[in-house]
Amino acid sequence: MKNIIPALNKIQIVCQDRNAPLSDLGKARKELFAAIREAITDFAPGEVPNITPAIAKFRQEYLAKFDKLNGD
Repeated sequence: MKNIIPALNKIQIVCQDRNAPLSDLGKARKELFAAIREAITDFAPGEVPNITPAIAKFRQEYLAKFDKLNGD
């Protein structure tokens, strides 16, 4: 969760810089998706003491959809 705000800040800075190449925006976007994915994966293990196979499968499918959204 701690990396989401810095990633959003990078996107904001790139958007405000009229001379920044679009590749910088793409890099900032990738960092934001990585920060969100990290927040998702770090949340469940500590919050759910007994992860069932069904929960693990749902989480895996959800992350696969998220990665597809990101273009990975």
